Amino acid sequence: MLVMPILYVRDPARSRAFYESLGLAVSCRSRPGSWVELQASGGVVALHRSQGQGTGTVELCFVSEGPLEQVRNQVVRSGHPEDKIGEIVDEEFGRSMRLVDPDGIEVQVNEHDQELYA
Repeated sequence: MLVMPILYVRDPARSRAFYESLGLAVSCRSRPGSWVELQASGGVVALHRSQGQGTGTVELCFVSEGPLEQVRNQVVRSGHPEDKIGEIVDEEFGRSMRLVDPDGIEVQVNEHDQELYA
């Protein structure tokens, strides 16, 4: 799995320019410009236009290399309570699933379909 923190920002284009100045490179972006993925040598940072989350909020996100059903089954087999695992939902970029970790922190796992948003 790829670790991809999502940073909610006021202006993705302005933030993108800043992170590019640090040496990150755009690897993917949405057509409307509300989402940008920036590749670094050690991972990916996603910028998302803030829509009520609050500017500066960071969400822990992972991008699965396989189907989310496999991820869900693996988490269930490990003994994690099923009521702490959300449904798999269709998104503009593919599919996603939210889980709550043992400390009550919500984590998102995505399954990207590059053709949908790139």
